[in-house]
Amino acid sequence: MEVSMPAISVLVKPASGSCNMHCDYCFYCDEQKKRRTALYGFMSDRTLKNVIKRTLLRAEGSYSLAFQGGEPTLCGIDFFRNAVKYARQYNRNQAHVSLALQTNGYGITEEWAEFFAENQFLVGISVDGLERIHSSYRHGNDGGDSWQHAMNAIRLFEEHGVEYNILTVVHRETAENILENVYHHKMPDARSLEVLKTTDVSFIKVRRRENARVLANAINEIKDLRVKCINPLLTTLDTPLFVPIMVTPESRNLLRRYLIDNDIYCPVHWPLSDLHKPMTGSKQLFESELSLICDQRYGENDMKRIAVTIKEFLENN
Repeated sequence: MEVSMPAISVLVKPASGSCNMHCDYCFYCDEQKKRRTALYGFMSDRTLKNVIKRTLLRAEGSYSLAFQGGEPTLCGIDFFRNAVKYARQYNRNQAHVSLALQTNGYGITEEWAEFFAENQFLVGISVDGLERIHSSYRHGNDGGDSWQHAMNAIRLFEEHGVEYNILTVVHRETAENILENVYHHKMPDARSLEVLKTTDVSFIKVRRRENARVLANAINEIKDLRVKCINPLLTTLDTPLFVPIMVTPESRNLLRRYLIDNDIYCPVHWPLSDLHKPMTGSKQLFESELSLICDQRYGENDMKRIAVTIKEFLENN
């Protein structure tokens, strides 16, 4: 009997929450203070070898190995040289291996850039848009200038031909300067530039708000106690992606399956973790919330169809 081997993606955090920076919004800083043991050190070479061996031997077709942190480069460049070595050693099924790493760029040197280029890593570098925004949120532990370190890393990546992208934490301040943020770092190629030029951001905002209004009103017209719309209080600054509704726990998953069967896909956004359990209402949200998508791909008729489909389910169940 022939056994099909899966494509496998592995995400490794070899430095746990260890970092050479502290950022105002980083959850690791707060999380470590609450742990009995804040840090357990770096991943050992033995563990690295076993992780790659046991996963790559099962992969066929494609295999993705990505490193995140904390700051993964704190493990040292030899750690990643060994990762490359093990990936070659245990690729017995001749899978296409993709290597990636996310870094804050603070410790990137020419040696790192040469290594990434030579081994075809895709590197993500964290930059929060403009210098004034970036520097106000991201700080070096040694008091150094995190912006200059990030810019130096990008310069080295450019010089050595490293494939990289920029990861930006989006909040109100970065969103308000989004085009300036994008063009500051790298002029898009012709295709990307055309997408930016032809994307009507104002249309997207208006369409989403209108969809949310139509959908919320249609849901509120359904006279069934099992479903309640959480009415969005929208301003001209809001651009909703979905309209949240509350469904009785015994009906929520059945309704979600019915919607999916009718080509209406709605995620469940509220998690239930140890962090959320003490919060009032967390269990109710976890069991009852359903997110009805209302983005700009859809129009008024689509929103009404969602409401009609929900009504059909309630009438037949």
